[in-house]
Amino acid sequence: MQSVPASLKTILDKKHPLTRQILAGSAPENIIEYASKGLLPIPRYEILEILIYLITNESPLKDEAANTLQQYKAIDLIDILSRADLLPATYDYYAERSKRRRIFFRLFCIIVQCQTVSSRK
Repeated sequence: MQSVPASLKTILDKKHPLTRQILAGSAPENIIEYASKGLLPIPRYEILEILIYLITNESPLKDEAANTLQQYKAIDLIDILSRADLLPATYDYYAERSKRRRIFFRLFCIIVQCQTVSSRK
């Protein structure tokens, strides 16, 4: 079994049990199917992480997950991507998507504004 870095383990330990099962590959098929449609009763940011996991790990439900992911609005993505507790693969996914550059620019502006405000205190 591959060793998980301590920082990643800390992030995973805080995830919903269904999220952990999906990411570990031990979730029942119906749970994965619900996840690919965004229908699990878990936080929206974890749904996003699962969708990206299904897309990037060549799941049979990759297309369903991609369709669900396309339904996220830019403002929702900005809110979610501003979290510090997302899986690194979530940030990587968007960093690699050129059509999402505007979102990252806006997120960057938000971060810069936050740093500017916090440095004034």
